[in-house]
Amino acid sequence: GASPGPHLGRRARARGGHSRRRTATATVRPEAATVYGGLGSWVGSFATRAWHHPDAVVASLRAHRIRTLFLQTSNYSQRSDIVEPAAVRRFLVR
Repeated sequence: GASPGPHLGRRARARGGHSRRRTATATVRPEAATVYGGLGSWVGSFATRAWHHPDAVVASLRAHRIRTLFLQTSNYSQRSDIVEPAAVRRFLVR
């Protein structure tokens, strides 16, 4: 018969060209998967225009049906966990 070819490994050639691959299967709960569904947006700590106008950002997100907002409230170089608490409040309390 025909040779299995050089692209197959030694074990696959020994089995006549058939490769047995093991595949992992994961069980995903539907409620866990929906957390990551839909559109999201990121506002980084250096997005000064967004931080000065959080109401406009939230209005734009709503208009585009974006329901998830990720806020970078600080970074390693800051002394506080939340650098602009008043602006964070304006992003979150609507």
